[in-house]
Amino acid sequence: MNTRRVIFGLILSVVFIYLIIWKPHLIDWVRGRIDLTTALFKSPRLDWGQLLNVLSGIKVWPLVVCFLLTPLHVFIRSHRWKLMVEPIGGLRLYDSFSLQMVGYLSNAVLPLKMGELVRAVLLANRLGVSTTASLGTVLLERVVDMVMLLFIILFVSIIFPFLRALADGAVFFALLAVTGLALILYLGLAHNPFSGRIGRLIGSGRPGKLIRHYGEKLAEGFAILRATHHFTVIALESVVIWVIYTLQEILVLLSFNFTSDYPQVAAGPVLAGLVILIINTIGLSLPSAPSSIGTFHAIAIFGLSLFDVPAEPAAGFALVIHALTFSFYLLGGFPFLWREGLRFGQLDKIAPRNNSLRAGTNMKEWG
Repeated sequence: MNTRRVIFGLILSVVFIYLIIWKPHLIDWVRGRIDLTTALFKSPRLDWGQLLNVLSGIKVWPLVVCFLLTPLHVFIRSHRWKLMVEPIGGLRLYDSFSLQMVGYLSNAVLPLKMGELVRAVLLANRLGVSTTASLGTVLLERVVDMVMLLFIILFVSIIFPFLRALADGAVFFALLAVTGLALILYLGLAHNPFSGRIGRLIGSGRPGKLIRHYGEKLAEGFAILRATHHFTVIALESVVIWVIYTLQEILVLLSFNFTSDYPQVAAGPVLAGLVILIINTIGLSLPSAPSSIGTFHAIAIFGLSLFDVPAEPAAGFALVIHALTFSFYLLGGFPFLWREGLRFGQLDKIAPRNNSLRAGTNMKEWG
């Protein structure tokens, strides 16, 4: 694990947590009007009493439904991933669900979304294939999600007046998604992707050989693109997954009475749910501490501020929706962690050592 990236993620989370709680006055400090401690901590951003009042008044039933939708979307993701994995090896639906849950648990306790790499390593060992090939299926899954998010961004941008900074971020995200999709399509559909002009461009030296080696392994994970009979199912399941995500956002909005208390949310609760989903998803891609603590909450508060929701209700929304989803991943992930023959303390040892793993390695070696 890259220590510098971990430290950067932790610092970023701490900064976001600070900005949620306090308003800094650094200009006054620079000008010598106040000392640094006063500049940093004299102006609380949140009224804690008001936040408690907001949390005490929420409706429970939408939160229960929201919580129950989480295992449903994990189940659908598991079936979709099973179809993607099929060209490199047979994976039972229950096994796919198990690895998904271990991946989510790892993301909840490890920084920098390392759960995706943990899931790829575990899949490689289960199927007896290379880690690079299994990682290809995980990357394909994420690029499909990026494309779905791109369509949602394009749809919402027609209706909702995005801020300039948000629009720039959406364009960057769109370019990233299109580039990733183009690369995956090429590797997945080309029978010999590193021949001809591409091969001459890469060269025959050591860097070129490494690119060929890992590129061919990744192409194995993208082999689903040649199994055209699964395209329709994968597309439909992808739509259903993002519909569930949107429903979860809307349900939490309902639990806080945002649809009745704030006119901009009431005017379009579905639009509000989509906008907040977009912002939260992009925010989750930032480097952060485990469970995206701080970054997720700050991004969610920013998203709700676009609909004139004050800081305290927005903070309550962020706390509740984060607790609902990550509590399921934490509590639900442990039984599947044990099923995979792993202990909690082994998770951070899997991803850093993936380059030294060979297909078929016994999980007990990570003791």
